[in-house]
Amino acid sequence: MVIESSTANHCSITSVTDDWLEPYVEEALAESGFVKVGVRWIKLNYAAIGTGSDVSAGLEKLLEHARCSGFELPVTQRFPLRILRRLTADETALLEKNLRPLKLTNDSLDTLVIPIQPRWAQHLFDAGLAEQTLFGARPDLVMTCENAYYRSPRALGNTSVPFRILWYVSEDDRYAGTGQIRAYSVGSSVEVLAASEAHSRYKRLGVYDWHQVREISDGDPDGLTMVIRFRDTEIFDRPINRDRFSRLLEASDQKKPLLMAPQRISESAFADIYKEGQSWL
Repeated sequence: MVIESSTANHCSITSVTDDWLEPYVEEALAESGFVKVGVRWIKLNYAAIGTGSDVSAGLEKLLEHARCSGFELPVTQRFPLRILRRLTADETALLEKNLRPLKLTNDSLDTLVIPIQPRWAQHLFDAGLAEQTLFGARPDLVMTCENAYYRSPRALGNTSVPFRILWYVSEDDRYAGTGQIRAYSVGSSVEVLAASEAHSRYKRLGVYDWHQVREISDGDPDGLTMVIRFRDTEIFDRPINRDRFSRLLEASDQKKPLLMAPQRISESAFADIYKEGQSWL
C-alpha cells in the first residue's frame, strides 16, 4: 500500500525511516524492491508502461533526480544498461519489482486472466470487497507480500513463469463491484500437487482451509490441486467490467473472454487493460 500511495501522489521516491522496524517488516520491504541506504529504506517508483526505448529517457531523469536527492542506490546503475537490451522473463520481473509500478512491454512475460470468487479475493488482495463483510479480510494474508490461490487443475498452455495475472472477480450478487477485472499480480509459480501436499506446503499463503482444498479434488486427499503463487499485487482504482474487457480484447484481435478458467491474452491487450485500470497512467 505504501508504493500505491506514493504513485497516486506522483512521488518518484519512497523512503521509509524507522529505527525500530521489526525484522518481518524489513523482510517485506526488501521483497517489495526497497534497498536499505543508511537508516532509510529507499525505493524508486517509475510510473510508466512501454518498451525499453519508450521508458529509458524517463528512467535516466528519475535516476538523476535520485542522485540529486542524495539517494545513490547501488542497483540503479544497472537499470539504463539492462533496459535497452532484450530481457528474459526473470530480468523483466525483477526490474519491474525494483521500479514498481513500471511495466515493460517487451514480450517476455505472458499474461493470464484468472477468475476468482469474491470471497477469496477479499482475503488475498481486495480490501474494497472485504469492507462489505462483517469481519473483513484476514490481516495475515492481506499484509503478506506473497499469496497462494488454489483451483482445479487446468492446462495453462505454454505459459512460463514468472507471468502476469489480471484478476477477474466473478459476479456475485452478495458483493458490489464484482464481474470486474480488479487487480494485477505477478505469478511466481504454478504447481499441481496432491491436495494434502498442497495444503501442507502453502497453507500459510492461502485462504482455503483443508476442507475447502479437499473439495477442489472431489474429496480425495491424493487428488490433484493447482496452486498458483503470486506477489506484487496492485489494485485497480478503475476496475474494468466484463463488457469493457470484451471490447478491449476485440480491439486487440483476441477472442471474447470465457472467464470460467484462466485465459491467456496478448501483451497489447494487457497494456490496454492495465492503462485503463490505473488512473495515474
